[in-house]
Amino acid sequence: MLKDFKGYGLKEIVTEVTEFLQKEDFTLLYLKETVFFPESAGQIGDSGIIIFDEIEYKIIGLAISDNKVVHKVEKINNIKVGSPIKAKIDSEKRYAVSKNHSAAHLLFDTLREMFPTSVGKGYFNDEYGLRIDMQIEEKIDWGTAYIINKRVTEKRRTVSYKEEIIVDAKTAKEQYNLSIEFNNKEIEGDLRIVKFGDVSMQLCSGTHVDNLLEIPEFVIVNFETKGKNIYRFYAITETPYLYKYLDSLQTDEWAEMLVVDARYETYKNKYGRDEMLESVFDNFFALKKDLEGSNRDTFFKLKILISDLRKNMERYMLMVESKRKDELYKKYIDIKPDIAGENNIFIIKDGDLETKEMNFICDLILKNNSNSYVEVIDKFETKFFCKSNCSIIAIERMKNHDKFNVEGGGNAKTAQGKIIWRDELN
Repeated sequence: MLKDFKGYGLKEIVTEVTEFLQKEDFTLLYLKETVFFPESAGQIGDSGIIIFDEIEYKIIGLAISDNKVVHKVEKINNIKVGSPIKAKIDSEKRYAVSKNHSAAHLLFDTLREMFPTSVGKGYFNDEYGLRIDMQIEEKIDWGTAYIINKRVTEKRRTVSYKEEIIVDAKTAKEQYNLSIEFNNKEIEGDLRIVKFGDVSMQLCSGTHVDNLLEIPEFVIVNFETKGKNIYRFYAITETPYLYKYLDSLQTDEWAEMLVVDARYETYKNKYGRDEMLESVFDNFFALKKDLEGSNRDTFFKLKILISDLRKNMERYMLMVESKRKDELYKKYIDIKPDIAGENNIFIIKDGDLETKEMNFICDLILKNNSNSYVEVIDKFETKFFCKSNCSIIAIERMKNHDKFNVEGGGNAKTAQGKIIWRDELN
């Protein structure tokens, strides 16, 4: 616990300077008492001002040294040890940070309840949102995230007032059954327990709301993997930010889904329809039409549908890829070189090929033809791919091509790039 911190209940305080250090562009201050919370306990530091001689000086940064808060302030001249000052936090930011910090506790507790073997790997919150890293053996998807979110929301809606309990480490461990380890070492000295009724109880030095009902919203807006079995969850507690993420769904991810839909339309007549994929498309587009007045449930429905679309499209494209390879195999298995000789040269110009298909064609031909060079150009003459198993050096051939100006890279065996036309060069 910080010796000089009085900011759990106060937003401003009149105090005095105990130490200071003048730098070229700023002043470092130690105060007898402070309301400024430095970045710690997974919480961003406060913002605010120091008032000295009726002049306001902005807080630039905060740090901890010898269990005391160091205030980095705009340059203050004529400051002395014993000078009276007023310290005043940005209370609006503090309140937003506190809501996110309390919500982070609820998310952590919920994850521990749902996944008893999970281990916390750190968290952070500021005035805009929160994130938590958890090591979880089970696989997390958007359906699971929805259940997690629902349980956190149930906790948030309880009338649970904050209770602060100061105990020694032994009491925290034995009476309250709390882990007192940090970085594999047991914490010593007095500890602060933050408790919200029967909903949450954790060791914490950060700032919190007085009642969980003060947290206006809770939505897990995203999650990602950050290593083996480690998931990072991102959440928000303010309704305006929920609408911001819904807007992003209607722009970025909506655009992505239109591309996926167009791709499916391109392939379905040739390679077959997929009823499961079409069903998910229908549900997605139907929900997209009804976004007005949407809420967190709509958000999660969209996220689940988008996840399902991606998985089903990936499955469908694996089938398409397999059929495409069969087609390319039949087409090029017995192809003859365009130029036969000491080094056989194959020049292939085919449809709207993907890079991996170009590579497949090259490998197929080279497997059946020694001392050969293969170059593949798509029908629009925008992509170039070549491979060699002879004395022809692929990268040199591509860079010094007699017809195309190709921008790309490679080595003696393989090279690829984008064909640049004269108007693009200008």
